[in-house]
Amino acid sequence: MEARDSKFEIGALLAETISLLVSNWWRVTLTVAVLTGIGTWMDLRGDLRSSNILFTFVAMGFQIWITDSVLTRTATKQPDVRSGRGFGVILVSQLGILLGLILLIIPGVIVFVRWSMALPIALSSGAGVTDSMKRSWQRSEGHFWPIFCLLMLVYVPLLGAVVVAGVLAEQAPVLSSIVMNAILTLGLAAGWFASLATFLAGEPRTAVLQEVFA
Repeated sequence: MEARDSKFEIGALLAETISLLVSNWWRVTLTVAVLTGIGTWMDLRGDLRSSNILFTFVAMGFQIWITDSVLTRTATKQPDVRSGRGFGVILVSQLGILLGLILLIIPGVIVFVRWSMALPIALSSGAGVTDSMKRSWQRSEGHFWPIFCLLMLVYVPLLGAVVVAGVLAEQAPVLSSIVMNAILTLGLAAGWFASLATFLAGEPRTAVLQEVFA
């Protein structure tokens, strides 16, 4: 029990997140390039509604692709599990998080942390939407603060992107859009790997996982 708990320490989770980012550098690069291009193009068009919809669904596709690739590489995915079920998990969990943030903020933060492993669970085991979120809630029991700190380390810097973009917006709108979308996308990708790190922390440390994180 102590050995497993040590894997959920913030230092261990952050180290695994960085390791996953580095080992998947080309996937991260492709994700950032494509989403930055889409975000910048739609920003300059001024079509915010279409921009949000397109960006969101393309980002979901990249999140599922990256998550599925890591799970396959670490041999934590059961055969014949369809990655398409990931869209439902992302949509439902994000709607729940958004509702919690709108209502009282704190409930949204809580479910954001407790459901952080829902997508890896769904794609690794083939669990349904509600079952994936339920199992994520159970697996994060007793590890709320390390996971919370990890996610904050990943997502809080996104606020810096807003500040930078605001400073550049008037004088260089194109540069501002590129910077904002690039940092936003990189932050999103880091968040996906953070979720994977927390999921893998609860998995048995097989020889494959040891090689991945060596």
